[in-house]
Amino acid sequence: MDSRLAVEARNISHCYGDGEGKLHVLHDISFDLYRGEFISLSGPSGCGKTTLLTLLGGLRSLQHGDLKVLDQDLKHCNAKSLTALRSKIGIVFQTHYLMEFLTALQNVQVATEARIHEDWDKRQQRAIDLLAAVGLEHKLDCFPSMLSGGQKQRVAFARALACNPELILADEPTASLDRKTGLEIIKTLKRVAKEKNIAVVMATHDTRILALTDRIIGIDDGRITSVTTH
Repeated sequence: MDSRLAVEARNISHCYGDGEGKLHVLHDISFDLYRGEFISLSGPSGCGKTTLLTLLGGLRSLQHGDLKVLDQDLKHCNAKSLTALRSKIGIVFQTHYLMEFLTALQNVQVATEARIHEDWDKRQQRAIDLLAAVGLEHKLDCFPSMLSGGQKQRVAFARALACNPELILADEPTASLDRKTGLEIIKTLKRVAKEKNIAVVMATHDTRILALTDRIIGIDDGRITSVTTH
């Protein structure tokens, strides 16, 4: 695998169920993603975007094709290697999945523990800086129940960046954000990704933010239908 590549996907196919109820959701998906590159997956609901993201994140088993993520071959990957790979990936889903019993600061700080070998004070400061970067420096001690939907999603963005990831996967990350906040967050994500050479794959319907990405991969009915480079 080229050392510049974060993802190398070849002829990825995936289905759910079996027999007469078998549903094919991905068909021969092939693409490369380079470190520092920000691409979007664009297409209607149910076209296979989320399934593809979960395969890239090692959250779903590879059925057909070849897939390498951050130099790890997912076709021949044991549990230990898969755990190590996941620690290098930051994920943002439509639902924030924050821990309700932790503050915003604690939710982000917990995510630094897996990969950042620094003392508690440095990890705390990193979490504070990340929350400030997404405009939540005044909400550090707030629990999720005290935050709006958009604020919760911004905490989720900060958490995804907290472990110094090499790859970020985002599934409709601006769905709960207003236009201005959504654009600001994606611009922040792009800037940080470029600065730190992080690869980003974002699935979205949101035409407002597609222009901010380096490439748009169009998907329909589980197939790549177009590739647009900006």
